[in-house]
Amino acid sequence: MKCVANGKVRRVLGIDEAGRGAVIGPLVICGIVCREDRTDDLVASGIRDSKCLKPDERTRVCLAARCHIDDMLYIVLTPQEIDASVRKHQLNVLEAKGMAAIINTLEPDLAIIDSVERVRPGVVEAGLGIRNFRHLIEALVQKEVPIVAENHADRNYPVVAAASVYAKVKRDELVASLYEKYGEDFGSGYPTRRTFQFLSEYFREHHHFPEDMRTNWKTRKKIEEYLTQHDLGEFIPR
Repeated sequence: MKCVANGKVRRVLGIDEAGRGAVIGPLVICGIVCREDRTDDLVASGIRDSKCLKPDERTRVCLAARCHIDDMLYIVLTPQEIDASVRKHQLNVLEAKGMAAIINTLEPDLAIIDSVERVRPGVVEAGLGIRNFRHLIEALVQKEVPIVAENHADRNYPVVAAASVYAKVKRDELVASLYEKYGEDFGSGYPTRRTFQFLSEYFREHHHFPEDMRTNWKTRKKIEEYLTQHDLGEFIPR
């Protein structure tokens, strides 16, 4: 059992997000707090890197793991908030603010974050980029909390894997509510064939894109160009 200096078992917070690369729908940041001596229980309940789980498996695992989780918090970033940050080239700043808010609210003994700054293995400057993101969060955190920020932390830390799974499940629920709003299942909202088809048909019918689309993404410009210059079938990925 690993303990902090005062002899109490540490409350470890894992943070991850879902939906960063999507063109439709929100970005969801999730924080999961688990006692350090119960992280093995998360693994036993089926928690692992969310990319290794199918949607129905993620839902089942969330139910099984809930009894091992002490606390949980979601931050939901809207397409409008994301667009505003992208215009200023500050999407990482927006996410850092959300992650810091989770740390401030849940007050863990240790926070482990899946860093949003992706770097190639072996690149000398890789550590600097990650430290910069960690420092950005540290500047926003109100109390002194040790923070670990790593690429692929969801693969290495069960509590971060749990945050990844819960973030995806929550985002799936929010995207499903958009199916009802628009009367169509357009998929995950990532740039897939189904999503492109939905956006293109919506634009043709309404002469503008849906309000839940991130308009500063390159996808918007590509669709507009191809709708006026090419056959849609040449553009939509197969």
